[in-house]
Amino acid sequence: MSFKGFPERMLPFLKENKERNDREWYFAHKPEFKTLVQEPFYALTDALSSVLQSIDPHIVTDPRRCLCHVYRDARRIKPGTSFYRDNMWTSYHRDSKLYPDAPGYYFEVTQSCLRFGLYWDPYNRSLIKSYRRYIVENAEEFRAALGRIRIFKADFEVFKKKRTEPIPHDLQFFYAAKELHFSCLDTELEHLQDPDIIETVKHAYLETSGLYEILSSLQPIQPEETDIHIPRNNITSFEW
Repeated sequence: MSFKGFPERMLPFLKENKERNDREWYFAHKPEFKTLVQEPFYALTDALSSVLQSIDPHIVTDPRRCLCHVYRDARRIKPGTSFYRDNMWTSYHRDSKLYPDAPGYYFEVTQSCLRFGLYWDPYNRSLIKSYRRYIVENAEEFRAALGRIRIFKADFEVFKKKRTEPIPHDLQFFYAAKELHFSCLDTELEHLQDPDIIETVKHAYLETSGLYEILSSLQPIQPEETDIHIPRNNITSFEW
């Protein structure tokens, strides 16, 4: 299945499905959903598979496991909110049951933009300390990995507490990160219909391969080496 871009009718279909919020209407139009939404996203994943596997052979690239559901988690729907979403995304990472702290990639389409990027938000928070230790001990390697990232821009929050560690000035922002998120945002929705967009996504992913390798190699600090941490919910969502 070759990627030919996304159909022009994809976003209007998702918007109407969300506004109708009607299970019967959705199932009556499920063939359209498959043609306009599911199949193009599957083709996107197939086209990206070789690049993702070259970055990390453990990344799951089965299209059926990568694409989000068009319906929301009923347990988290607020009153008056549609059961269906009008945005869709694919996420590419290792099996979360085996590697809950692994970084990952994504590609998201909303009613106002398309966005793709790299994210890392580890469940085990001691990995943040491992990450900081890596920056201190391997500043040149970390700087080189960042230097290869051209398409993506850093997009994450940092801890406001001032650090006392002797961190190079150009790495202080990254050292203070709560999590990592690098992304490219495009508000020109007509680009979705261009098959060549896949090449931009491939290049962007490859540019972050050095950083991805660093993040994947981090090991948790042993309990006696760090503070006790409280596990938190680590559900990934791209409905910004």
